[in-house]
Amino acid sequence: MSQNPSSTDSSAADVAAPAESTNGHASNGHHVNTRSGRNGSHQYQLSESDLITDDRTNDDIFETEISEEVYGQNYQYGTDDRVPDTWYRNARAMAQVEDDTDMWTQRFYQLLSGQGLGTGPFPFTPGGRIFANAGTGLGKATLINCFVSGFQGHDQDSMDEIQAELTRQAKILASEGGYGFCAHIMRPRGARIGGVGSMTPGAVQMLDVWNKQAATIVAGSGMKSDRDDVKDKIRKGAQMVTMGIWHPDIIEFIEAKQEPGRLHKFNMSVLITDEFMEAVKNDDTWALRFPDYENEKEFYKQHWDGNLKAYQEKGGTVKTWKDPATGEPAVYEAREIWNRIMDSTYNRNEPGVIFVDTINKENNLGYVEHINATNPCGEQVLPVGGVCLLGNLNVTQLVDREAGEINYDLVDDLVPLAVRFLDNVNDLSYVPLEEQQRNLQEKRRIGLGHYGDGSALMMMKTRYGSEEGARVMREFQEHLANQAYQASARLAEEKGAFPLFDKDEYLSSPFVQRLSDKTKEMIGDLGLRNSHLLSIQPTGNTSTLGNAPSSGIEPVFMHSYIRTSEQPALPDGINRPSMSPNAYEVGQDIDADGTAWTAEEQGDETVLRCQEEGHTHWQIHPTRDICKDQEVKDYAVRHMETDGTWDPDADWAVTTRDLDVDDHLTQMKALAPFVDSSMSKTVNVPNDYPFEDFKELYKKAHDTGVIKGVTTYRAGTMSAVLSGDDDGDDDRTVPRTEAPDRPETLPCAIHRVRYQGDHWTILVGFLEDHPYEVFAFKSEGEAPLFEGDSERVDEGYIRKNESRHYSLLGPNGTVVIGDITSHMPSDDVRVETRLVSTALRHGSKIDFLVEQLEKAEGSIASFGQSMAKALRAHATDHEVTCDKCGSANVRHVEGCMECADCGHSRCS
Repeated sequence: MSQNPSSTDSSAADVAAPAESTNGHASNGHHVNTRSGRNGSHQYQLSESDLITDDRTNDDIFETEISEEVYGQNYQYGTDDRVPDTWYRNARAMAQVEDDTDMWTQRFYQLLSGQGLGTGPFPFTPGGRIFANAGTGLGKATLINCFVSGFQGHDQDSMDEIQAELTRQAKILASEGGYGFCAHIMRPRGARIGGVGSMTPGAVQMLDVWNKQAATIVAGSGMKSDRDDVKDKIRKGAQMVTMGIWHPDIIEFIEAKQEPGRLHKFNMSVLITDEFMEAVKNDDTWALRFPDYENEKEFYKQHWDGNLKAYQEKGGTVKTWKDPATGEPAVYEAREIWNRIMDSTYNRNEPGVIFVDTINKENNLGYVEHINATNPCGEQVLPVGGVCLLGNLNVTQLVDREAGEINYDLVDDLVPLAVRFLDNVNDLSYVPLEEQQRNLQEKRRIGLGHYGDGSALMMMKTRYGSEEGARVMREFQEHLANQAYQASARLAEEKGAFPLFDKDEYLSSPFVQRLSDKTKEMIGDLGLRNSHLLSIQPTGNTSTLGNAPSSGIEPVFMHSYIRTSEQPALPDGINRPSMSPNAYEVGQDIDADGTAWTAEEQGDETVLRCQEEGHTHWQIHPTRDICKDQEVKDYAVRHMETDGTWDPDADWAVTTRDLDVDDHLTQMKALAPFVDSSMSKTVNVPNDYPFEDFKELYKKAHDTGVIKGVTTYRAGTMSAVLSGDDDGDDDRTVPRTEAPDRPETLPCAIHRVRYQGDHWTILVGFLEDHPYEVFAFKSEGEAPLFEGDSERVDEGYIRKNESRHYSLLGPNGTVVIGDITSHMPSDDVRVETRLVSTALRHGSKIDFLVEQLEKAEGSIASFGQSMAKALRAHATDHEVTCDKCGSANVRHVEGCMECADCGHSRCS
C-alpha cells in the first residue's frame, strides 16, 4: 500500500516527473521557470534537473490510438512534448498556492500519473479546462468547465438587464466555458410593455437572440496556427436553458425545438415542481402564472428574481395568466402539459426534466441561495454565478483484480489529494465575471466524480444494474462522499472554512444528515472548506483519454466497436487512386500504381477501400478524405483478455443494449443519495418501449426524492448508429419504411429561386412540420404569384384533387393554380420531383438530397440546383453528425452526444 498522500514526510524519490521527451531531447530532470499570467495562472517551462523523473513516452502510457489523439487534440499544449509534461504543468500550477510548492507538486503529480500509488496512469483526471489550460499562461482561458449565469440586481426583467445578461453569455462562451441560465424571469409573450404601448415577444422568442450570439461566438476562426501559444482546437461551450413549469410560455418552450433549426445551440429542460407532479398524479388542473407586474411595478422591479414562491412570501401578487389573444385564463389539465413534455422527450429526446424542488430541498446552501438552473449537461445544479469545477477518479484504477473488489485503502489515498487539488483551482482560475469570482471564494464548490463504473464492474465480474452491482457502487459512492467531506473538513482546519459556512444551518441539510456520524462531527468541529464536493459529470473525452473505459457512471456501451478516424496521409507503399471516390462505380476494382482498391457503397457514399493485405483498414471518403478503421475495445475487455478472464457471454459482461430500463434507474437510485450536486446519465430506452411505461419511468425517478433529473434516449429517434463489432447473428439489411398517408390539403412553403437566368418557383409541402413533397415550375421573374397581392407571398396550400392532379391555394384558400403539374416544364422535371417527394416521404435526409441534387448536370442542372437551394432551407438538426469531424458515428451517453470516431463530446 502506498504512503498516505496527506502526510508530509515523503521524499522526492517517491514521485516522477518529465525526464526524457519524445522529441529526442534527453535530460536528467528539470528546473522550473514560471511566467506569471492573469489571475494567478502561470506558464511552466521545463529545463535541467528536477524534483521528478518520469521517462515514460506516450506509447508507454496510451493503450489505444484514440486516447493519444484525444490528448493531442484537446489537452496537449504547444510546449508539452508528451503526457508527463502535461501532468507536470498541471501539478506545478495547482501547487502554487501551497506553502511547500515542491512537495505538493510531487503529490499532485502522483495523483495525476499514478506513479508511486500502485495504479496505472490517470487514476485521477481533472476537468477538461483544468487539464488543457492550467499552467499555460493563457490568462483568459478559464479552468472552469461551465457556468450558470442569470439576471441580477434591480429590475431583472428589463431590457437593460437582458442586454447585460447577453454580455455575460458572450464573456462566458469566449472564455471556453459552457453556459446555463433560467429564462422564466422574462415576461410571457403578449405581456404589455409600459410606456411603449406594445407587447413583449415572450421569453422563448427572446432565446433566439441568445442562440444567434452563441452560434457566432463558438464558431471561432476555423483556422489553424503553427504558433506554440495558440491552441489547435478551442472548446465550444455548450448551453442549457431552463424554464419553470408554471410560466405562461411553457408550452412554447416545450415545443420550441420541434421547429427545424430553432434554438439548436441550447439544451433545454423544464423545471418540474412537487406541486405539479401532485397535480398530475391527482388529475388536477394546472394554472400558468406570473407576477402582477402591472399593478405592483416597483415591488416587481425590486423583488422579482424568478423564485415564484419567495416572491409571494415577500407579499407579491401572482396571477393566473390570461391569453392575450382570447382573454381566457391559461388553465390546463396537468396531465395535458405532462403528456406534451413526455411526447416531445419520447420522440425527440428533449426537453429534459429537472426536479427543482428536490434540488432546493437537498441543497447544502439552501439557507443562502435558490437554484433554478444547471450547467449544460445537468450534473451541476447551481445558483446565478455558480461554477463547475470538476475532476474525476478512474474507478478501473481502484479495482483489486485478485480480490475482485474496490481497494478502499487506495481510495482513501487519492480522495484527499483530489479534493485539495480541486480546491486550489478556486484560488487560481480566471473567471470572466465578478459574481463568479465571489462564488469561487465564498462557496468554493467542487465536483469530484468518477468514470469507468461499467468497466470496473466487469473487472469485478458484477453485472451492471443488478442488486449486487447497485450495492457495490452505492458502497463506493457513500465511502467517497464521507472521505471527500472529511478531507474538506481537514482543509478547513488548515486553511479556513468557506466564508458562508453556518454550522447549524449546514448540518441540518438532508444530504449532510445522510453522512456518517464521524463526518458530521468533523464538520461541526472543524468547519468545511467546500460547500459542495460531489457530482457525476459526463466524461466523454476524459474517459477516452484515460485509456477508454466506460464513460462516467454509464454501463459499457459496447465490448468493442469500429472507429473510423481521419488521417493526414496514407502510409508509405500505399498509392492513392487518381480520381475521387464518386468518379468510380460501386464494385469497381482500381489499380493505383500497383495498389489495389475497390469502390464500395457505404451508407449514402461511395468509398474506396484498400485491398492490400494488412491495409484493408484504409479508406478514402468523398467528404472526409483519408480515413482509417480501428477496433476500439473497452478497457475491461482488453485487460481481461490479456489475463485470460474475459468471457463475452457471461451474465456480468453486459453492454447498454443488454440492459432493461429499470437497470439504469437501479444504478441511479444507488448513487443519488450520496451526490450533493447531481448526475449526468442517459437512460437508454428501446424504440418500442411503451409510452405509458416511459412516463412511469420519470414518475419513479421523482418518487425517490433524491434523483434530481432524468435524461432519456429512445433508440431510433436520432440518426446515429455505431458500427458495432459485438458478436451477434443480426443480418445487416436495408430498412424498409412506409410513407405516411397524405391528407387532402398540406401547407406549403413557396420559394423563388434564380439559377443561370432561369426563374423557378419551388413548392415544398409539409406534413406535421416535415417536408413531404415538392413541385417545381418556371416563373416570370419576380412578379407576384398571386394576383392582387402587392407583396410576395411565401406560404400557401397544396390540395390533392385526384391522382397526379394538385392545386395551389393562396393563404386565404383561394385557388391560384388549378393544376400544378401542367405548369411543370418537362417530363424530366415531373419525374425528378416525384422521386424527391418519394424520398422525403420515406425519411431520407434533406442534406443528402441536397447533395445529390447539386450534382445535377445537363438539361436538369437548372432544376437540380434550384431545388437544392429551396430544400436546404428546411434541413433540420435532427440529422445528427459530429460537430468536429462530421461523422454520423455518434452515440448518446451521460446526457450528451459523443462521437465514437474522433472522441468529441459536446459536454467535454
